[in-house]
Amino acid sequence: MPASAVTVSATFKVKVTPTPSKSSHSGGGGGGGSVTTYKITYDLDGGKIDQTNPTTYTSTTKEFTLINPTKEGYSFVGWTGTDLEEATTTVTLTKGSKGNRSYKANWEEIKEVVESIEPEEKESLLFIDVPNDSWYHDSVYYVANKKIMFGTEEKIFSPDMTLTRGMLVTLLYRLHYDSDTYDELTFRDVSKEMYYYEPLQWAHALGIASGYSNTEFGPDDEISREQFVAMLYRFANYMGYDVKSSKESIVTRFRDHKSISKYAMGSMEWAVKNSLIQGKTENVIDPLSNLTRCEAAAIIERFTKTFSN
Repeated sequence: MPASAVTVSATFKVKVTPTPSKSSHSGGGGGGGSVTTYKITYDLDGGKIDQTNPTTYTSTTKEFTLINPTKEGYSFVGWTGTDLEEATTTVTLTKGSKGNRSYKANWEEIKEVVESIEPEEKESLLFIDVPNDSWYHDSVYYVANKKIMFGTEEKIFSPDMTLTRGMLVTLLYRLHYDSDTYDELTFRDVSKEMYYYEPLQWAHALGIASGYSNTEFGPDDEISREQFVAMLYRFANYMGYDVKSSKESIVTRFRDHKSISKYAMGSMEWAVKNSLIQGKTENVIDPLSNLTRCEAAAIIERFTKTFSN
Protein backbone atom coordinates (compact mmCIF):
# COMPACT_ATOMS: atom_id res chain seq x y z
CA MET A 1 0.00 0.00 0.00
CA PRO A 2 1.29 3.57 -0.59
CA ALA A 3 3.27 5.01 2.37
CA SER A 4 1.59 8.39 2.20
CA ALA A 5 -2.04 8.97 3.06
CA VAL A 6 -4.48 9.67 0.23
CA THR A 7 -7.43 11.86 1.02
CA VAL A 8 -10.65 10.74 -0.63
CA SER A 9 -13.57 13.10 -0.25
CA ALA A 10 -17.29 12.84 -0.78
CA THR A 11 -19.16 12.87 -4.09
CA PHE A 12 -20.57 16.23 -5.15
CA LYS A 13 -23.23 16.92 -7.78
CA VAL A 14 -22.90 20.52 -8.87
CA LYS A 15 -25.66 22.67 -10.29
CA VAL A 16 -25.64 26.44 -10.42
CA THR A 17 -27.42 29.15 -12.43
CA PRO A 18 -25.05 32.07 -13.05
CA THR A 19 -25.44 34.76 -15.69
CA PRO A 20 -24.85 33.22 -19.16
CA SER A 21 -21.55 34.23 -20.71
CA LYS A 22 -21.86 33.03 -24.28
CA SER A 23 -24.83 32.27 -26.49
CA SER A 24 -25.12 30.10 -29.53
CA HIS A 25 -28.44 30.04 -31.34
CA SER A 26 -29.94 26.75 -32.35
CA GLY A 27 -30.19 26.15 -36.06
CA GLY A 28 -33.40 26.17 -38.07
CA GLY A 29 -36.22 28.66 -38.19
CA GLY A 30 -39.75 28.43 -36.98
CA GLY A 31 -39.34 30.26 -33.66
CA GLY A 32 -36.46 28.16 -32.21
CA GLY A 33 -35.04 29.50 -28.91
CA SER A 34 -31.44 30.14 -28.01
CA VAL A 35 -29.22 27.70 -26.11
CA THR A 36 -26.24 28.98 -24.14
CA THR A 37 -23.04 27.00 -24.55
CA TYR A 38 -20.65 26.98 -21.59
CA LYS A 39 -16.97 26.10 -21.54
CA ILE A 40 -15.22 23.59 -19.25
CA THR A 41 -11.44 23.91 -18.89
CA TYR A 42 -9.11 21.45 -17.16
CA ASP A 43 -5.68 21.65 -15.58
CA LEU A 44 -4.42 18.06 -15.29
CA ASP A 45 -1.09 19.16 -13.75
CA GLY A 46 0.89 16.59 -15.70
CA GLY A 47 -1.78 13.88 -15.61
CA LYS A 48 -3.55 12.22 -18.51
CA ILE A 49 -7.00 10.83 -19.29
CA ASP A 50 -7.57 7.91 -21.65
CA GLN A 51 -11.01 9.26 -22.62
CA THR A 52 -11.47 13.02 -23.08
CA ASN A 53 -13.83 14.88 -20.76
CA PRO A 54 -16.37 17.31 -22.31
CA THR A 55 -15.06 20.82 -22.95
CA THR A 56 -18.49 22.38 -23.53
CA TYR A 57 -22.03 21.78 -22.34
CA THR A 58 -25.47 23.38 -22.23
CA SER A 59 -28.29 23.37 -19.70
CA THR A 60 -29.94 20.60 -21.73
CA THR A 61 -26.90 18.30 -21.72
CA LYS A 62 -27.56 14.96 -20.04
CA GLU A 63 -25.96 14.37 -16.65
CA PHE A 64 -22.32 13.26 -16.90
CA THR A 65 -19.45 12.45 -14.54
CA LEU A 66 -15.88 13.58 -15.15
CA ILE A 67 -13.37 10.86 -15.95
CA ASN A 68 -10.53 10.96 -13.44
CA PRO A 69 -6.96 11.36 -14.73
CA THR A 70 -3.91 9.26 -13.85
CA LYS A 71 -0.31 10.29 -13.30
CA GLU A 72 2.61 7.93 -12.92
CA GLY A 73 4.06 8.04 -9.42
CA TYR A 74 1.11 9.99 -8.02
CA SER A 75 -2.26 9.24 -6.46
CA PHE A 76 -5.26 11.27 -7.61
CA VAL A 77 -6.63 13.23 -4.62
CA GLY A 78 -9.54 14.83 -6.46
CA TRP A 79 -10.79 17.75 -8.52
CA THR A 80 -10.92 21.31 -7.22
CA GLY A 81 -12.57 24.23 -8.96
CA THR A 82 -16.02 25.55 -9.76
CA ASP A 83 -18.56 24.93 -6.95
CA LEU A 84 -16.23 22.50 -5.14
CA GLU A 85 -15.34 23.30 -1.56
CA GLU A 86 -12.67 20.61 -1.32
CA ALA A 87 -10.84 18.07 -3.48
CA THR A 88 -13.51 15.71 -4.82
CA THR A 89 -12.94 12.42 -6.60
CA THR A 90 -16.35 12.20 -8.24
CA VAL A 91 -17.70 15.32 -9.97
CA THR A 92 -21.08 15.02 -11.68
CA LEU A 93 -22.76 17.79 -13.67
CA THR A 94 -26.53 17.44 -13.61
CA LYS A 95 -28.85 18.40 -16.41
CA GLY A 96 -29.78 22.05 -16.01
CA SER A 97 -26.35 23.15 -14.74
CA LYS A 98 -25.07 26.46 -16.15
CA GLY A 99 -21.95 28.60 -16.27
CA ASN A 100 -18.37 28.31 -17.45
CA ARG A 101 -16.35 25.90 -15.32
CA SER A 102 -12.73 25.09 -14.60
CA TYR A 103 -11.33 22.09 -12.76
CA LYS A 104 -7.83 21.26 -11.57
CA ALA A 105 -6.49 17.77 -10.83
CA ASN A 106 -4.79 17.41 -7.44
CA TRP A 107 -2.14 14.80 -6.76
CA GLU A 108 -0.19 13.27 -3.92
CA GLU A 109 3.18 11.72 -4.61
CA ILE A 110 3.45 8.02 -3.89
CA LYS A 111 6.59 7.12 -2.00
CA GLU A 112 7.40 3.58 -2.93
CA VAL A 113 8.55 1.29 -0.15
CA VAL A 114 10.75 -0.48 -2.69
CA GLU A 115 13.12 2.51 -2.60
CA SER A 116 14.22 1.56 0.92
CA ILE A 117 14.98 -2.10 0.18
CA GLU A 118 18.51 -3.09 1.04
CA PRO A 119 20.59 -4.48 -1.89
CA GLU A 120 20.60 -8.05 -0.57
CA GLU A 121 16.82 -7.97 0.00
CA LYS A 122 16.18 -6.55 -3.45
CA GLU A 123 18.32 -9.29 -4.96
CA SER A 124 16.14 -11.93 -3.30
CA LEU A 125 13.07 -10.49 -5.08
CA LEU A 126 14.48 -10.83 -8.57
CA PHE A 127 12.45 -12.97 -10.95
CA ILE A 128 14.41 -14.31 -13.87
CA ASP A 129 11.29 -14.41 -16.06
CA VAL A 130 10.40 -10.71 -15.59
CA PRO A 131 12.49 -8.69 -18.07
CA ASN A 132 13.56 -5.21 -17.02
CA ASP A 133 11.98 -3.71 -20.15
CA SER A 134 8.64 -5.53 -19.84
CA TRP A 135 5.53 -3.38 -19.43
CA TYR A 136 4.61 -5.25 -16.24
CA HIS A 137 8.07 -5.16 -14.58
CA ASP A 138 7.30 -2.40 -12.07
CA SER A 139 3.87 -3.82 -11.22
CA VAL A 140 5.28 -7.28 -10.50
CA TYR A 141 7.90 -5.87 -8.14
CA TYR A 142 5.31 -3.62 -6.53
CA VAL A 143 3.02 -6.52 -5.56
CA ALA A 144 5.97 -8.73 -4.64
CA ASN A 145 7.45 -6.08 -2.35
CA LYS A 146 4.04 -5.55 -0.73
CA LYS A 147 3.79 -9.34 -0.25
CA ILE A 148 0.52 -9.41 -2.18
CA MET A 149 1.77 -11.81 -4.86
CA PHE A 150 4.68 -14.23 -4.79
CA GLY A 151 6.47 -16.34 -7.34
CA THR A 152 5.17 -19.71 -8.46
CA GLU A 153 8.58 -21.09 -7.49
CA GLU A 154 11.94 -19.65 -6.47
CA LYS A 155 12.84 -16.68 -8.71
CA ILE A 156 9.96 -17.56 -11.08
CA PHE A 157 6.89 -15.32 -11.28
CA SER A 158 5.19 -16.91 -14.32
CA PRO A 159 3.81 -13.61 -15.67
CA ASP A 160 1.96 -15.22 -18.58
CA MET A 161 0.29 -17.91 -16.49
CA THR A 162 -3.47 -17.48 -16.18
CA LEU A 163 -4.64 -16.49 -12.72
CA THR A 164 -6.89 -19.02 -10.99
CA ARG A 165 -9.84 -18.50 -8.65
CA GLY A 166 -7.77 -19.80 -5.74
CA MET A 167 -4.96 -17.35 -6.52
CA LEU A 168 -7.38 -14.42 -6.67
CA VAL A 169 -9.03 -14.97 -3.27
CA THR A 170 -5.54 -15.37 -1.81
CA LEU A 171 -4.17 -12.08 -3.11
CA LEU A 172 -7.34 -10.24 -2.01
CA TYR A 173 -6.92 -11.80 1.44
CA ARG A 174 -3.36 -10.46 1.57
CA LEU A 175 -4.63 -6.97 0.74
CA HIS A 176 -6.64 -7.02 3.96
CA TYR A 177 -5.45 -9.72 6.35
CA ASP A 178 -8.22 -10.86 8.67
CA SER A 179 -7.40 -12.80 11.85
CA ASP A 180 -11.02 -13.78 12.50
CA THR A 181 -12.07 -17.40 12.17
CA TYR A 182 -14.83 -18.49 9.82
CA ASP A 183 -17.02 -21.54 9.29
CA GLU A 184 -15.68 -24.64 7.62
CA LEU A 185 -16.18 -24.69 3.86
CA THR A 186 -18.59 -27.15 2.28
CA PHE A 187 -16.83 -27.22 -1.08
CA ARG A 188 -15.75 -30.79 -1.87
CA ASP A 189 -13.05 -29.60 -4.28
CA VAL A 190 -11.25 -27.46 -1.66
CA SER A 191 -8.77 -29.17 0.65
CA LYS A 192 -7.83 -27.75 4.06
CA GLU A 193 -4.20 -28.32 3.18
CA MET A 194 -4.25 -25.93 0.21
CA TYR A 195 -2.77 -22.44 0.48
CA TYR A 196 -6.05 -20.80 -0.48
CA TYR A 197 -8.26 -22.51 2.16
CA GLU A 198 -8.22 -19.75 4.81
CA PRO A 199 -8.46 -16.95 2.21
CA LEU A 200 -11.47 -18.69 0.68
CA GLN A 201 -13.11 -19.10 4.10
CA TRP A 202 -12.77 -15.34 4.55
CA ALA A 203 -13.88 -14.38 1.02
CA HIS A 204 -16.85 -16.76 1.01
CA ALA A 205 -18.09 -15.66 4.44
CA LEU A 206 -18.01 -11.99 3.45
CA GLY A 207 -19.68 -12.48 0.07
CA ILE A 208 -16.59 -11.58 -1.93
CA ALA A 209 -16.35 -15.01 -3.59
CA SER A 210 -18.99 -17.62 -4.20
CA GLY A 211 -18.96 -21.15 -5.53
CA TYR A 212 -20.63 -22.66 -8.56
CA SER A 213 -22.77 -24.53 -6.04
CA ASN A 214 -22.73 -25.35 -2.32
CA THR A 215 -20.25 -28.12 -2.98
CA GLU A 216 -18.09 -26.82 -5.86
CA PHE A 217 -15.84 -23.76 -5.99
CA GLY A 218 -13.38 -24.56 -8.78
CA PRO A 219 -10.21 -23.18 -7.13
CA ASP A 220 -7.99 -24.20 -10.04
CA ASP A 221 -10.29 -22.81 -12.73
CA GLU A 222 -8.83 -20.02 -14.81
CA ILE A 223 -10.42 -16.63 -14.22
CA SER A 224 -11.55 -14.17 -16.86
CA ARG A 225 -10.99 -10.42 -16.92
CA GLU A 226 -14.61 -9.66 -16.03
CA GLN A 227 -14.67 -12.29 -13.25
CA PHE A 228 -11.54 -10.74 -11.74
CA VAL A 229 -13.04 -7.25 -11.84
CA ALA A 230 -16.35 -8.46 -10.35
CA MET A 231 -14.59 -10.02 -7.36
CA LEU A 232 -12.34 -6.96 -6.92
CA TYR A 233 -15.47 -4.77 -6.99
CA ARG A 234 -17.07 -6.81 -4.19
CA PHE A 235 -13.83 -6.55 -2.18
CA ALA A 236 -13.79 -2.76 -2.65
CA ASN A 237 -17.39 -2.55 -1.53
CA TYR A 238 -16.58 -4.63 1.58
CA MET A 239 -13.69 -2.27 2.36
CA GLY A 240 -15.98 0.76 2.10
CA TYR A 241 -14.27 2.23 -0.96
CA ASP A 242 -16.17 4.31 -3.52
CA VAL A 243 -17.74 1.82 -5.93
CA LYS A 244 -20.02 4.25 -7.74
CA SER A 245 -19.90 4.16 -11.52
CA SER A 246 -20.85 6.87 -13.97
CA LYS A 247 -24.54 7.17 -14.85
CA GLU A 248 -23.57 7.49 -18.49
CA SER A 249 -21.89 4.29 -19.69
CA ILE A 250 -18.19 4.63 -20.46
CA VAL A 251 -17.55 1.05 -21.56
CA THR A 252 -19.51 1.68 -24.74
CA ARG A 253 -16.34 3.15 -26.23
CA PHE A 254 -15.13 -0.43 -26.58
CA ARG A 255 -16.58 -2.06 -29.68
CA ASP A 256 -16.91 -5.40 -27.85
CA HIS A 257 -18.74 -3.96 -24.81
CA LYS A 258 -21.82 -6.06 -25.57
CA SER A 259 -19.83 -9.19 -24.73
CA ILE A 260 -19.57 -8.07 -21.08
CA SER A 261 -21.80 -10.34 -19.01
CA LYS A 262 -24.79 -8.69 -17.35
CA TYR A 263 -23.57 -9.55 -13.83
CA ALA A 264 -20.20 -7.87 -14.50
CA MET A 265 -21.39 -4.71 -16.27
CA GLY A 266 -21.50 -2.52 -13.15
CA SER A 267 -18.10 -3.64 -11.92
CA MET A 268 -16.54 -3.15 -15.38
CA GLU A 269 -17.97 0.38 -15.56
CA TRP A 270 -16.43 1.07 -12.13
CA ALA A 271 -13.06 -0.42 -13.10
CA VAL A 272 -12.82 1.50 -16.38
CA LYS A 273 -13.90 4.74 -14.70
CA ASN A 274 -11.08 4.39 -12.16
CA SER A 275 -8.54 3.29 -14.80
CA LEU A 276 -8.05 -0.07 -13.06
CA ILE A 277 -8.52 -2.07 -16.23
CA GLN A 278 -7.59 -0.97 -19.72
CA GLY A 279 -8.46 -2.25 -23.15
CA LYS A 280 -6.37 -4.89 -24.86
CA THR A 281 -6.33 -2.27 -27.62
CA GLU A 282 -7.81 1.21 -27.75
CA ASN A 283 -11.27 -0.12 -28.68
CA VAL A 284 -11.25 -3.70 -27.33
CA ILE A 285 -11.69 -4.58 -23.65
CA ASP A 286 -11.95 -8.37 -24.16
CA PRO A 287 -13.90 -9.19 -20.96
CA LEU A 288 -14.12 -12.95 -21.47
CA SER A 289 -10.45 -13.69 -22.07
CA ASN A 290 -8.40 -15.18 -19.25
CA LEU A 291 -6.44 -12.82 -17.00
CA THR A 292 -2.71 -13.43 -16.63
CA ARG A 293 -0.67 -13.02 -13.47
CA CYS A 294 1.16 -9.97 -14.84
CA GLU A 295 -2.17 -8.33 -15.74
CA ALA A 296 -3.41 -9.08 -12.22
CA ALA A 297 -0.28 -7.45 -10.77
CA ALA A 298 -0.89 -4.30 -12.82
CA ILE A 299 -4.56 -4.03 -11.80
CA ILE A 300 -3.79 -4.63 -8.13
CA GLU A 301 -1.06 -1.95 -8.21
CA ARG A 302 -3.52 0.56 -9.70
CA PHE A 303 -6.20 -0.46 -7.20
CA THR A 304 -4.02 -0.03 -4.10
CA LYS A 305 -2.65 3.31 -5.30
CA THR A 306 -6.16 4.57 -6.05
CA PHE A 307 -8.07 3.38 -3.00
CA SER A 308 -5.73 2.35 -0.18
CA ASN A 309 -3.80 4.48 2.29
